[in-house]
Amino acid sequence: MRAVWWMVLLLAGPVACCLAEEPDLTELGERCTDRAGGFSFCPPKGWRLQPRLPGACPVLIAPAAAQFHPYAVAGVEETDAGFDDVIKARRLDHFQAERKELAERRFATDSGLKAAKLNGDQTIGERRVRVAVYLFSCPPGRVTVVGMLCADTDAARYEPAWDAAAKTFRTEQIVASGSMANDGRWVEKEGGFSWLPPPGWRLRLQAESYYKGALRPTERGVTPTVSVADCPGSEPLKQFVARFYGGLMKGDQTLRPLFQKELATDSALAGLKSVYERLDPKSREKRYYTDYFFEVSPGRKIRMQCVCAAEEGKQLDSVFDACAKTFRLERTETPVRP
Repeated sequence: MRAVWWMVLLLAGPVACCLAEEPDLTELGERCTDRAGGFSFCPPKGWRLQPRLPGACPVLIAPAAAQFHPYAVAGVEETDAGFDDVIKARRLDHFQAERKELAERRFATDSGLKAAKLNGDQTIGERRVRVAVYLFSCPPGRVTVVGMLCADTDAARYEPAWDAAAKTFRTEQIVASGSMANDGRWVEKEGGFSWLPPPGWRLRLQAESYYKGALRPTERGVTPTVSVADCPGSEPLKQFVARFYGGLMKGDQTLRPLFQKELATDSALAGLKSVYERLDPKSREKRYYTDYFFEVSPGRKIRMQCVCAAEEGKQLDSVFDACAKTFRLERTETPVRP
């Protein structure tokens, strides 16, 4: 899985800001607790938590800077891999094009958790940025990933503060965003929807979202997956999808659209199905993507994305359709997250 979810924020443009009084980066602020992810840490003083969409991972923004706000994005991933294997995979995900600039450091948090830091400079769009990825081993079978970014020219000022914040990381009691119904349906209480994973597939957390996804256990080869995410957009569904893929194709010349058609769920919710192929950025092997878009409320869409190896695409197409057709709207419940 590509864990570069913060790049969407960066490519969308720098946060508008003006020059401000130089913050004291040696001080840490109050502890920030994310109950959905089951963790907390003390960010640099003055960093603020951004409002978020349902199911989205937390984003912290720094005080105003000369070029753009430095910021941090946190996420949790469920995995069967060992911590060393997770670190190896992240090295490829985050620093594939510029690995020669990568530095790695292992450390322990103040609470005794195993942790690692991967950092280096990257060119994203037209900007040169310093990226630091902190990974924390949170048993059982969970890894929390915190990515922090700033302009490369500001790295010497911000990285010591990031390192100090990472040391304060600890696990907390989790307040789940969803629950399993008696019929096996996964109900996202905060998101206000539910769906039924394909038979034999296993639910899992995905680093880019707190909504549960699913995977088909596979001994070798590409593991087919289903993921779910919120997509803000005020346009009608067809116009939104056209704009979505227009932006996607500008950034990925390997993407090849196959077909698009309307699809209705078992609960008569209208949706749009889009199928395309593209190269996996890490392995450079062809993947088969099936996206299902549903409008759940004015200004809010849900994308259910199914991914598999290109050679399995036609075989799994009916499995993906059956899964998408189980999608339905539910009463929204907002969990208490101190």
